[in-house]
Amino acid sequence: MTDPANPSDGPAASPPVAERTKKGRWQVGLRTLLLLIWAVAAWLGVIMNREKTLVMQSRLNVLRSLARELEVDDPGRIAVVKKLNQWMGEERWDLYLPSGSYRICMATREVGTTGFPPVMKSMPIAPGTHAIAVDQPRVKDSWKGVLTLDGSVQLTIEETKEFSSDSSETSDDISISDQFPSDQPLVLHRCRFSSSPSGGTTGPSNGLMIWIEPDPESRRAR
Repeated sequence: MTDPANPSDGPAASPPVAERTKKGRWQVGLRTLLLLIWAVAAWLGVIMNREKTLVMQSRLNVLRSLARELEVDDPGRIAVVKKLNQWMGEERWDLYLPSGSYRICMATREVGTTGFPPVMKSMPIAPGTHAIAVDQPRVKDSWKGVLTLDGSVQLTIEETKEFSSDSSETSDDISISDQFPSDQPLVLHRCRFSSSPSGGTTGPSNGLMIWIEPDPESRRAR
């Protein structure tokens, strides 16, 4: 018999069973957490770089517009950019012409707000890239309109001193840079002199108009 006063005489007591800690449903390990942090950091870097790229692109576009460089987006269309003037009375453009036959025209009489006056002087202009400038140099007893193509004077019209006036209005088709269809005339410069000191000429007047158009001789040959 087992002595109740001496428990060591009885069967050995079984050790207590340690309960396992149950993991929560959303509990993640340290490695998973580190991978998640790395992925978030990588995506943040991509997003920040993309935003910086967009900012730099917008700044580049502004600088291009200030530099006024000729850009040809469509080789089948005329591309032209208005350059900054170097002195008063001068106008300058960089121009690209696609394949075809063209002429550059000049007129100083019957210049209207729209349409085209009778051609006074013209010359062929080849396809490709060109630098065009028109100047109105001050001379003592006359007025001159001088057109320069690729650094060489090509067309000159001379009028009497009374031909021009101090009041004028200019309406060009080109603001800074643009592209135009090659089968239509393109006005580079339209300047109209006012016959009254207050300005406001309504009908055709003296002035200076420069434009490029498909060569009519080549059209007749077709």
